[in-house]
Amino acid sequence: MKQGDFGIKLFFTLLDENNTPLTLAGATSVKLYMAMASDMDDVIEGECAIEDENKGLVSYIVQEGDLTQDGFLYMEVEVNFDSQKFISATIKDRIERRIKQ
Repeated sequence: MKQGDFGIKLFFTLLDENNTPLTLAGATSVKLYMAMASDMDDVIEGECAIEDENKGLVSYIVQEGDLTQDGFLYMEVEVNFDSQKFISATIKDRIERRIKQ
């Protein structure tokens, strides 16, 4: 992805501690948290859509303003159920700088 991109649909397959897809049946919310390595205190929060609850597949559409900087982007997906919470492993991606701003 590049600095300033938006409208891109990101997919995440969530795995449990046994490395099998997390069943999302009964999930009350699924959120994506993102922060650039240069400012880990500036956390962006967005709602994810469940694509396939049996395969642990969720998606997030990058919003305008999410990727304002280049550098390393860290992401975590949080799934809330009535009686528990699941937080994914941290995902790291590189946001490239645009040649023409």
